[in-house]
Amino acid sequence: MRMVMRSRFTRLGRLGEVSTVAKCSKCGSKAVIKIPYARMNLCEMHFIEYFEGRVATTVKKYDLLKEGESVLVAVSGGKDSVALLSALTAVAPELRLKVMPLHIHLGLGEYSDESLRVTKEVSRKLGVNTFILSLEEVVGATIPELSAKSSRPPCAVCGLVKRYVLNAAAIEWGVDAVATGHHIDDLAPYALKNILLGDMGAALKLAPVTTGEEGYLARRVRPLYEVTERECLIYAIIKGLPFVKTLCPNVFLGGMDALIRRFLYELDLRHPGVKLRFMRSLARMATRYGVSQARTQAELTRCKYCGLPSRSDVCGFCRLTERVLGSPAGPMVREALKDVRASSH
Repeated sequence: MRMVMRSRFTRLGRLGEVSTVAKCSKCGSKAVIKIPYARMNLCEMHFIEYFEGRVATTVKKYDLLKEGESVLVAVSGGKDSVALLSALTAVAPELRLKVMPLHIHLGLGEYSDESLRVTKEVSRKLGVNTFILSLEEVVGATIPELSAKSSRPPCAVCGLVKRYVLNAAAIEWGVDAVATGHHIDDLAPYALKNILLGDMGAALKLAPVTTGEEGYLARRVRPLYEVTERECLIYAIIKGLPFVKTLCPNVFLGGMDALIRRFLYELDLRHPGVKLRFMRSLARMATRYGVSQARTQAELTRCKYCGLPSRSDVCGFCRLTERVLGSPAGPMVREALKDVRASSH
């Protein structure tokens, strides 16, 4: 398993490595990870405690979720979403949260089949009921088919579909918020990229929370906002959580995004905590200028077909499916989600 980890996650590099003789800063036993920005070495037990505590603190600090609320957790089967589901499940009793995982089978061949298998295994291990929605069964087409027939990049189509389904599920099920597994190493490069390109508004929208509007737009929260990719990986391994260890077949690792990610990685090696301070300042600015609310107040209306958020009279999902399939699939997805929820009872 270690060989698989090394080949799959080589780009995580030295960040978080610990000497074989290092002792846990909490109890003095053998340490398994170094947290450079916190100046701590931690053993397995205390790292799990640290990681889950970090998630709970983030939820409270940024007011992501209130006591008694329900949260829809997007579970892809990757290490980040698996770590998120595990941590939220662990802190749910303390925070009085109802955790509702959802997995979307996107039809990406063996990759999606493996993602579904892993998601089911994780759900059994954690003792949670994960809702499953098959895109092909509901709309009659997979991501590759929608991409090919619309002449749009697979990643653009995939992002559109996932955002739509997650929001639709939250609205249909009366869930208070949608939680995604975006961690600091996902968010910081995109925030810096948008700043460099002069789009400060887009950068500020990468805040820990974006507000919603009751009845058609769910609140979006990022409980992993202050944890790193490596911490998610090590947490999943220590907890014995299965996760998909291969990249999505459509992923692109080059271009400007990769250069910025590498720059931030090297910068954080030399100046531990700089990424964290950057994202914390971004969160403060987003709150100060109310950017997290801008899209609900000024940019969106309701789709005439499905009633969910749109920047014109037809939302992007209904426009895409109407063009490719001949009719808008938004209403079908909403009905299917009702059936998914009902079948779980």
